[in-house]
Amino acid sequence: MPADHKRQGFYAPGGDGSARPFPFRLHGERAAGFTLIELLIAVFILTVVTSTIYTAYRGSFRLIDETEYEGEVYESARAVMSRIQHDLGALSSYKGEFMFVAKKQDLTSGDFMDVAFLSAAHIVFDADEPQGGIAAIRYLVEEDKDPGDPGRGVGEGQPAYRLVRVDAIFDNRPRDAAAAPQGYALCEHIQAFTWKLYDPSGKEYETWDSGADAEVQKKRAPAVVEIRLDLVNPRDRERPYRFSTRFHLPLNRMDPDGYPKI
Repeated sequence: MPADHKRQGFYAPGGDGSARPFPFRLHGERAAGFTLIELLIAVFILTVVTSTIYTAYRGSFRLIDETEYEGEVYESARAVMSRIQHDLGALSSYKGEFMFVAKKQDLTSGDFMDVAFLSAAHIVFDADEPQGGIAAIRYLVEEDKDPGDPGRGVGEGQPAYRLVRVDAIFDNRPRDAAAAPQGYALCEHIQAFTWKLYDPSGKEYETWDSGADAEVQKKRAPAVVEIRLDLVNPRDRERPYRFSTRFHLPLNRMDPDGYPKI
């Protein structure tokens, strides 16, 4: 056995004259493995890296989701304004009278209006329906019972609304509630739907009723309408996506002979 090993204390003489290793290590020698501090540092570094990666992925997915929602918002607003423009462009009279009613809606929250008028822009959904004719068009806002993902347009605890368009051939007969035509949803995530109505002199009105006794509205439609549509911004409900447009209705009243008058 090497003498230097004995001097270092790695071996000790046995009872039979042999040398055996000591069952302990010398002071200053280091066993294989990690200390508790090293493990804690490793766990901390792993946590920081994992958290950074998760935050980056979450931010990317949120940005993608917000971009998709904004695309849907602009497409919905464009479709609504285009549809209303088409309906108003075909504004019609019945027996020498224009029928146009715009009134406020009383819902839980929001600023909404219920607007109805006659138009030749009838959309046929059923083969049994007449293919043409004057239709009673109505735009109103209803509470959406199935708003979908709360994160896409509706906050927690907030009521959800949708814009509905009703289209039925006009026959000037009263209908009971059961027989009333059902509309279809034109747009979701509505926060406001308002109309400003102007007579030929430019005076502004908040409501309109062609069946009223007031001469300026009786048997007439507005000369100009200004429509505002607000769609919910899920990031900040105080700053909704706002769209507005103005339409001129030159044929809004009839002359004494029953012809449209500009």
